[in-house]
Amino acid sequence: QAFLPLKHDSLVYGSADAGKTVLNSNPDLSAAMAEAAQRLNLCKHVVGENREELWSAADIEGHVGLDGRFYVLDLQRSFPPEAPHDTPHLDDIIADGSTVTVSRFDAVTGKREFLSGFINRGYPDGQKYDILFPNGHIARRVPAELVKDNRASVFWRLL
Repeated sequence: QAFLPLKHDSLVYGSADAGKTVLNSNPDLSAAMAEAAQRLNLCKHVVGENREELWSAADIEGHVGLDGRFYVLDLQRSFPPEAPHDTPHLDDIIADGSTVTVSRFDAVTGKREFLSGFINRGYPDGQKYDILFPNGHIARRVPAELVKDNRASVFWRLL
């Protein structure tokens, strides 16, 4: 934070004192936070003793910098920690470029093998992917049930 163009009084959204004082005093930043929250399916809620409405965790810090730009800090509580096996409803979120493991049955050996690759392209229906393997080979239209996302958290999938 020392390298950002901020002053001690630049906080306009959230809290810098663990939620004791909560601010939401800049309509433009509030609107930007609302748009981001809606895209992430996060709801507005009331926080702090002064009952301020925020679209984020109360301990996020939203600042207006000396350059007039917004700086949002301390995002670590934006998403709850979760295990992938506990969120089956999010299994279909695999972004292009994600590292994946592909299950393949080898008819010659009669064994199942697992290959690492990258999502080269996801099809609009979310049911098939083109996978780019490290050797440069691209497997086309691989069924989604054979593709496992290697990322551990929805937070990282959304970045």
